[in-house]
Amino acid sequence: MENLKKVAQEVINYEGIDEKMKKLKRKCDHLKSREEDVKAELEYAEGLLLKKRRKVVENWLANAASIANEVEVEMMEQQVLESSWRFSNLLHEPKIARLTAGVTELIRQGQGIPSRGNGALSPEIEPIAKSLTGKCSGLPLAIKTVAGSMRGVEDISEWRDALEKLKEPAAEHDDDIGIECFLYCSLFPEDYQIDRETLIEHFIDEGFVDGLRSRQAELDRGHTVLNKLENVCLLEAVISKDDGKKYVEMHDLVRSMAIQIGRDKFQFLVEAGEQLREKAGEEKWAEDLKKVSLMDNLLSHIPSSISPKCLRLTTLMLSENFFLKIIPDCFFSHMPQLRVLDLSRTGIINLPTSISELVNLIALWLEWCGKLEYVPSLENLKALRRLNLRGTAITEVHHGLDMLLNLRYLNLEETAIEEIPDGILSKLSCLQYLAIYSPLRVRGEEIVKLSKLETFKGFLYDMNDFNTYVRRRE
Repeated sequence: MENLKKVAQEVINYEGIDEKMKKLKRKCDHLKSREEDVKAELEYAEGLLLKKRRKVVENWLANAASIANEVEVEMMEQQVLESSWRFSNLLHEPKIARLTAGVTELIRQGQGIPSRGNGALSPEIEPIAKSLTGKCSGLPLAIKTVAGSMRGVEDISEWRDALEKLKEPAAEHDDDIGIECFLYCSLFPEDYQIDRETLIEHFIDEGFVDGLRSRQAELDRGHTVLNKLENVCLLEAVISKDDGKKYVEMHDLVRSMAIQIGRDKFQFLVEAGEQLREKAGEEKWAEDLKKVSLMDNLLSHIPSSISPKCLRLTTLMLSENFFLKIIPDCFFSHMPQLRVLDLSRTGIINLPTSISELVNLIALWLEWCGKLEYVPSLENLKALRRLNLRGTAITEVHHGLDMLLNLRYLNLEETAIEEIPDGILSKLSCLQYLAIYSPLRVRGEEIVKLSKLETFKGFLYDMNDFNTYVRRRE
């Protein structure tokens, strides 16, 4: 009786395996049908030199071929076993399950590769595509050219940017912008994952993508440039598994090449992430330097006698020197052309007084300087467009804020400031981005006066202020 039960169970198991094999074969047929479309996409990617997409497609085809071979071998073995299936077929069940799961995953990945004949647009992109067509004034050649350039593009930022370019009076030199942005990425340490959004904000500060009709247009242009650099494999895309946040990373060899070009052709000094405990020697601070990055080191102080004479320096990055507490008052006295200063994530307590002499400063990054309590008067910094004080220990609005009439970006999130005196914000008529943090609140009537404001993060006093703000937005 026991033997009969075992035989009966084997029959049931065999019938189950047979069904699983049929399911596996159906999925394999589906995979093969998708393979032709993917091969067409490979030809398209090769034609446009889209190295990133070509790599994705080639990997998919290689994986598809590999698993198809495995499935074919398994089916041949299964045919041999049909006449002598007893017990031995049970050994194949885990392998069949694994192959089925593998084929299913490849089918899912293949759906993410746009096929050559797939012209469907997402609901968000479709109205932008219609506007692009409208800008072509019905000219068939213009429509064909635009359609060809946007084929396979899924990032809505690129679509918005394409529309923005058609509105511009003259075409920008995209290649030059791409080179500048590429070289700029070399200022970050080796193997450093650069936050994509923060990087684009730096592009704006540097003037690579500024001067457009709106802040959103500048952000879109930045995303377009980064996508192109990824497509030609000069940058690698990284997506956080925790929150989906996007980063870019530069391969070591590519970074070495970029640093050499920056040093030889554009007067860069890059010693980022080198574990330096002392500032670069005086001999390295040449007068003709334009960009210096000493970020992510172990600097703890800068000698009081140090005041580098860098008359052409435009960018200085000292961020992520967590132990850096003191910068001498005279340090910035001989940097008259400095435009971008990044001291984020340092341990500084006070800003040096010589910062008030930086009349050409465009961007001042002090984000997450958790011990920073004092900022000297900024009234002379009339060119300043970005002031990021997020995460500092500052307790009150510093003197001269109301004089920064070109300010476009102001971040006061997670500071100790409890009040902004009435009338200050409304004077900052160029503000495009304003972020504050509870308990700090602002009045709706002041926000309403900021006609160029695109992004507001913060708190209003009451519902009346909220209604005032909403009416203005409408």
